[in-house]
Amino acid sequence: MFKIRSSRKRSWISKVFSFFYYCVLLIMIATSLLIHDGGKIDSFGGYKLYSILTSSMEPTIPVGSLVLINTNHINDIKKNDIVTFLSNSNAVTHRIVDINKQSHEFYTKGDANKSIDNGSIKKSDIEGKYIGHLPSLGMILIKLQTKRGIIALICAISFFSLLGYFIKLLQEILNEERLVKE
Repeated sequence: MFKIRSSRKRSWISKVFSFFYYCVLLIMIATSLLIHDGGKIDSFGGYKLYSILTSSMEPTIPVGSLVLINTNHINDIKKNDIVTFLSNSNAVTHRIVDINKQSHEFYTKGDANKSIDNGSIKKSDIEGKYIGHLPSLGMILIKLQTKRGIIALICAISFFSLLGYFIKLLQEILNEERLVKE
C-alpha cells in the first residue's frame, strides 16, 4: 500500500518537473535564437524586448532588466511616457520629458540622470513604448551571448536532460520492483 502511494507521488512530481523543465528549455532556446547584438530581440506580434545595460532609468527600471516595448503605439506618445529609441545605432530607454509640437521632436531623460539628453529625437527614431520589465532577465540573456554563456547553456540543457532520463529510469525500476512483489 505504501509503495503505491509513493509511486503515484513520484509520478506526479516527475510530471511537474518535466513540465517546468520543458518550459524553461523552450524559453531558453527561443530567446537564444531571437537575441541580437546589443541585447535587442527580434519583434514578435508588435512587441520587442531589450536588455537594459545602464542605470540611467533606476529605480524605475533596474540595470539588467528585460524591457518589453510595444511598437504599435508610437503615434500616441505623450509626456512622461517611457520609450525606447535609437541613438547612434544604440537602443536607449528613457522618459519623454518634453514635446515640441511644432517640430514634432521629443526630449528625453533617464530617471537617474540630472539633465535632459543632448538633442532631440524624432518619431522615426522611436522603436516603441515601454510596457513593463523583468528584473535581471536581460543580463542573463546578454551573458548567454558570450562563449561562457553558450557553454553554460549547453551544460545546463545536458544536465537537465540526463536528470530527466535518470528520473524516468528510476521510475521504471521502481515500477518493475512493485510488479514483481505483487
